[in-house]
Amino acid sequence: MGKKSDKKQEELDENIAENVVNEEVESQETEDTGEKKEVDPQEKIADLQNAVLRAKADFDNFRKRTQRDLADARAYSKMSTVEEILPIFDTFKMAMQAANMDNADLNTLLAGLNMIQNQFTQSFNALGVSEVDATGKDFDPKIHDAVVEQFSEDIPTGKVISQQRSGYMMGEKLIRAATVIVSKGPETSESEEQEEVTEES
Repeated sequence: MGKKSDKKQEELDENIAENVVNEEVESQETEDTGEKKEVDPQEKIADLQNAVLRAKADFDNFRKRTQRDLADARAYSKMSTVEEILPIFDTFKMAMQAANMDNADLNTLLAGLNMIQNQFTQSFNALGVSEVDATGKDFDPKIHDAVVEQFSEDIPTGKVISQQRSGYMMGEKLIRAATVIVSKGPETSESEEQEEVTEES
């Protein structure tokens, strides 16, 4: 009798514990899911409008900050370039002062000009600027600007005869194309006839 009573008590305790657990789970699920509350459409619209205004304000601030950063970067870039050129300008001023002196001579002026040219070369190297060497090379419309085509007995067709104005690149980016004269090859009777037809037309 005692054992049966104990067993029934244990079963009763287990049932009570199970019911308590189930109630807690249901209560938690109710808190997690929550009952659907009716939302006022006007409040929802107001919330969305406020969110849009905040997003717009954030974007405007980001745009202004980006523009300010770009302006600062450009100003810094200009200052860095000027700092590279200032020593050359100082040398040029000294050369001009020497040229205006009564005892100025050609050798002194040439020495000053050579110094200025060397300083330009050093500054260009520091800035990553290189000169386009076109003379004797194949004509390349990407980096060469052909102003004249001439006949040449010595230089093959499509080769650069001479460079009138230097071109410059910064890394792989072209700053200014080289102005060049391009060979049309040796002059022949056919080419002379073509030139006459061109002149007549």
